[in-house]
Amino acid sequence: MTINERGYFSKNCRNPSAEYMQLFKLICKQKSDDFSNLKTKLSLQKNIVKFSKLKQLLWNELVHVMARYHFEDTPYEVSNQHIKAILLLEKKHLLIHSKSLIEKMLQYTLQNELFEEHMQMLHKMFELHAIKGSFNEVFWKEYTETADAIALMVKIRACCFEISQATPKNLKQIEEAISDIEKEIELIKKYGTLTTTYHSMMSQYYELTSNYEKSVESLKSIISAIEKNSKEKIKLQPIASAYAALCTKMIENLIPQPTAQSIDFLQSGIKKLPAADTNAKHATLLFDALLMFHHQQFQELNTWLHEFKSHPSFQHSEEELRYYLYGGCALLQMGDLDKALDFFVPLNLKAIKTGKKKLESFSFLLILLIHYEKGSYKFVSNKVNAIRKKISTQSNLLYALILKALSKSISAKNKTKVWKDFLSESDEILSDKAYFYSMIFDTKKWVIRIMNPKNQVAQQSF
Repeated sequence: MTINERGYFSKNCRNPSAEYMQLFKLICKQKSDDFSNLKTKLSLQKNIVKFSKLKQLLWNELVHVMARYHFEDTPYEVSNQHIKAILLLEKKHLLIHSKSLIEKMLQYTLQNELFEEHMQMLHKMFELHAIKGSFNEVFWKEYTETADAIALMVKIRACCFEISQATPKNLKQIEEAISDIEKEIELIKKYGTLTTTYHSMMSQYYELTSNYEKSVESLKSIISAIEKNSKEKIKLQPIASAYAALCTKMIENLIPQPTAQSIDFLQSGIKKLPAADTNAKHATLLFDALLMFHHQQFQELNTWLHEFKSHPSFQHSEEELRYYLYGGCALLQMGDLDKALDFFVPLNLKAIKTGKKKLESFSFLLILLIHYEKGSYKFVSNKVNAIRKKISTQSNLLYALILKALSKSISAKNKTKVWKDFLSESDEILSDKAYFYSMIFDTKKWVIRIMNPKNQVAQQSF
């Protein structure tokens, strides 16, 4: 939490003298997480509430209070407050007196593309028309289009879910769903919310089908659509998420490595986002990681790791995996092998748990390379066959060549020759730089390092 957020919570909590506020104050004073120390301090204060219950009470209060801090001026919250007022008038049988407020909210919800809220206001207006006995074609046209927009949004979101759960068997079903959605492309183009959701769906689909260039174009379309109408605070999240996605695709080589032009595009766009916004901060952290690997400068790695782990996005499994992936690769490039293992081992376990096959293979391979560099040849020899079973040599020729070189070099008298042969054999792949994770782990650079151990650059401090 920022200083402003802490101050707001302290002033606006429902019970400032509650015991959970003592816990909040102690947490704010901590420089690092230490729950055992908190338990001790609370017991010294003769706290009679169990620690787990106290944490839950504090959590509930934080969510309740901070929701107002972050969303009280968003279109959704503004409309929600006015709708409550209209519902109050209805409850008191005074709906007929709320016509001006309903008309105002019809305009506001449509302007901000809050389709469900707009439909709710149309229903209220329908009731007023029923009372007065007057209807017109304009009303029914607006009603039908709003219903169509809601139904289309449901279709797009359902398709996004299907893409996230995709298997070769239901790929045709997904393509049919996309084709059905695109029949209403004119309605999609009319509303920014539908446009951004549609392009987000298409970006996921193109990534699923390994068409990364089109995936990037979809992300850029999201940014373009939002920038046309980005006055409302609520629209910061999708644009910041689009910038963050572009950064990760460049870092992980899902698209070609960044050019000066693409870096300038990201930098200028991210700078426009409010620095205090959580989603903007997430995009900024990923852009910092992109620059870190692009320029091979890791002096700020410790600070970056701390900030990334402290960011709310770390609670999502995808971002937790990126923390271990980026941190481990940076440490490996710095030559800090033991600390790199501290990142790759949990990364491998989490990749297995979440079903990330490519990440599982990659992290396991780097664990082997680290042990090889440390001279643990017996460990590497025992594990090479295990990883061979997990990696298809046809789908990943580079990995197959690395494993082959590892096996040969362990028993070879002239290890340098084995790795020279590897560089020669894999030259075309390594020169292409289009394989996954080539930016965050330079295979050629690592091979040259183990071939010339005496000429290694001293480990950078962490």
